[in-house]
Amino acid sequence: MALPGDNSQGSAINFTELLRRLDNDHELMRELFVLLREELPALENSLLEAALREDMEVVRTTGHRLKGMMASLSAKRAASAASRLEELGDQGDKAGLKDALAAFQREVVILLADLDARAEKATP
Repeated sequence: MALPGDNSQGSAINFTELLRRLDNDHELMRELFVLLREELPALENSLLEAALREDMEVVRTTGHRLKGMMASLSAKRAASAASRLEELGDQGDKAGLKDALAAFQREVVILLADLDARAEKATP
């Protein structure tokens, strides 16, 4: 059975890589996850509203912020999906926006599930 962080089975976050980058500081990693949970809803809401308005500049800037956030957490698939949103915003490509937004939202659901699984495993 795969454990959260075992990317061979498709984990959304590479916990091994993230901990290595954080000098194995588990407390800092937990703090980053708390920040993610605090900031992500507002960024997702901004992205959804921008997509509805077809405001591609906001899609670009929000996609960029989300890409950086996800990359800093070693969430490569979510970072890639956010990067796609940034690219569409930069190109003004409204045609691909719906699919790219859905792909990003799927990655966020998986990422949050991985965080929950990791938290459950860490609880005594």
